[in-house]
Amino acid sequence: FTYIYKVYQVKEDAEITLEANPDDLTAEYVNTLRQLPINRISMGIQTFQEDTLKILNRRHTAQQAIEAFQRCREAGFDNISIDLMYGLPGETLETWKADLQQAIKLHPEHISAYHLIYEEGTALWKLREQHQVEEADEDLSLTLFSTLIDELTTAGYQHYEISNFCREGAASLHNLKYWHCDDYLGLGAGAHSYFEDERFSTTRVVRDYIDGLEIIGTDINIVATSEKIDSAECMEEYVMLGMRLSEGIVIEDFERRFNTSFAEKYGARLDEFVGDGFVEKDERGYRFTSMGMFVSNYILSSVLDLGE
Repeated sequence: FTYIYKVYQVKEDAEITLEANPDDLTAEYVNTLRQLPINRISMGIQTFQEDTLKILNRRHTAQQAIEAFQRCREAGFDNISIDLMYGLPGETLETWKADLQQAIKLHPEHISAYHLIYEEGTALWKLREQHQVEEADEDLSLTLFSTLIDELTTAGYQHYEISNFCREGAASLHNLKYWHCDDYLGLGAGAHSYFEDERFSTTRVVRDYIDGLEIIGTDINIVATSEKIDSAECMEEYVMLGMRLSEGIVIEDFERRFNTSFAEKYGARLDEFVGDGFVEKDERGYRFTSMGMFVSNYILSSVLDLGE
């Protein structure tokens, strides 16, 4: 932080987030964090159901998560985000409502909620393959997603992105840079950056990263991967990420950025979903309806011809 502030002109109200697991947020650690410029905590709680936490191999209990949140609040953190998951093994509408009500009771400024994905090779994926756990079916998943929106918006949260909700003025500035396809710079071993239509990452080996920066004449290249993004891919990413936001795609912004007619490029395909109630259209642009958000991957794959 000393060198960041020395090299860069940091805004007084810059959002500086630390991601942490509840079991890491001990009293000593939280007090240490208060000595740094960190002003936002993002906490991976996932669920308050004890049995499910064990299935997920989480190290914390529901009570530890609640206490960690309260500990951060008491230490003076007034911008806290929590992560939840739904579509979990054995989950019902009742247990999901209980999770949401417990989350609301904590009064976090921000809540992210993602549907569980069974990644091949993970412990959960193996359990599903062995029929020890069952994946949530589509009807239940839709009900859980609809309940998520209803419960949080009723509690005063703004649904500003498909999986993200916030109190007024507490949207994640970090994530908004991704969704707006803005440039960002990642510092440190294994960090990723996006700058002037180029995506690159640094070596994950800490010693190589340090040596590559500090030793004059070293032949160590700290850049591990680099990819130039062409105009067509930039447009697709802009639409794919922009449509995740509740504001959707603002046609004027798209055309100013890419000097291309949005109507000619994507309008006709999106119009097909307007009539089905999945997409809304007005003079400003296009956005998903709540139902459209649930099937957003299918719609975007169709609109952008992904996978063809």
